[in-house]
Amino acid sequence: MKNSKLTGNKCPVISLFRQIAVSRRESGNYYTAANYESFISKLILFLGKKQELFSLHEITKEWVERYIQWLHAKHPEKPQTVDFYFRGLRALYNNAVEKEGLQETSIMNPFYGLRIKKPTVSKRALSPEMLGRLLNPVLRMHLSDSRARTLDVLLFSLYCRGMVFYDIYNLTWNMIARDWQVQYRRSKTGQCICLSIPREGQEIMLRYRQSGNPYVFPFLRETAQGRFLSERSALRRINRHLDVIGRLLNIPCKLTTYVMRHTWATLMLEAGKPVEIISQCMGHTSIKTTQIYLSSISTAKVDSEVNDMLNRFVRPEKYRKSIGI
Repeated sequence: MKNSKLTGNKCPVISLFRQIAVSRRESGNYYTAANYESFISKLILFLGKKQELFSLHEITKEWVERYIQWLHAKHPEKPQTVDFYFRGLRALYNNAVEKEGLQETSIMNPFYGLRIKKPTVSKRALSPEMLGRLLNPVLRMHLSDSRARTLDVLLFSLYCRGMVFYDIYNLTWNMIARDWQVQYRRSKTGQCICLSIPREGQEIMLRYRQSGNPYVFPFLRETAQGRFLSERSALRRINRHLDVIGRLLNIPCKLTTYVMRHTWATLMLEAGKPVEIISQCMGHTSIKTTQIYLSSISTAKVDSEVNDMLNRFVRPEKYRKSIGI
């Protein structure tokens, strides 16, 4: 985008952004809609009394820099949180520009060159050995009924290509064909996912089937007292239980549903599967997004691949024979 100011748009930003959030919810992207609503609420706090009149053309680079400073003040020592709201505002702005038909005009991108510095965080993925602890049948003997159900949700995600919790929460039996094929749209991206549920996943599903209940995992949607439980509350409950299970098994990272998603993607990579296949299975719109989920390949795997290259192209044949290659 060229360096000239956006003009000609006086539509209040909050109203415009809310229209975008509603559109996402109506199209079935509930996760994205919920995030957009959170971004809007944060923006309203920043704007205060100006929220009703503040328009799109007032979002300049200088204004965005002030917003970032305010976020840092509101969330000290939490750069990931600041980045979350910064990227959220950027997404809403880009959607608004497109919605208003301004993407072809000569405007200055107010987010150009702005980044939130974040500390390097090790990618979260379980090793095969740690995964084996979760798969050990003995573990269930040490878990309460509620935590055993939580374990089943985690393993179901593993068997179903790292399915995200929000899609597990909303999974219904009418999505499942007789041959155990399932087709659904990812709540976050809207991408269509088609997969065949493996035998292990089928067994978990059948364990919780209730006559007359459309949901595959009905316990996710209710409290112990039988009251309705929202997606976010259900996820918090699941992750609390997983934290306990992780500490019981001495798993070094905090165990969550997303750790299992990271794990599935990383194990696929270590098995030599193409990133393009992994990306399609995860319902990503871009291969770059998939890279976020891929943990560093193990040292043993790297050493093996390097040795293979040396044996093929560098080491003399006489040396290869001497070491039994």
